[in-house]
Amino acid sequence: MLLRQNILKIQSLINDCLVKVSGLLGKAESKSRKEVVLLTQIANNLLKAQTKLEQFSRSLEKTILENSNRGNFEG
Repeated sequence: MLLRQNILKIQSLINDCLVKVSGLLGKAESKSRKEVVLLTQIANNLLKAQTKLEQFSRSLEKTILENSNRGNFEG
């Protein structure tokens, strides 16, 4: 299913970004306060995007399951 593959690719990209941002935050002592705040905001936005994508994925799977179950009982 192409949509599921795209969701998995997006999740992978978000996870990769979170790992990189976390790595940069780990070196925060060498960053200015402004950079740390910006990295924290980016990490928070990525986490929100990841949560929304997971909710969408679960909703999509539920809809597909309901539609396939409905098809089994019709006709």
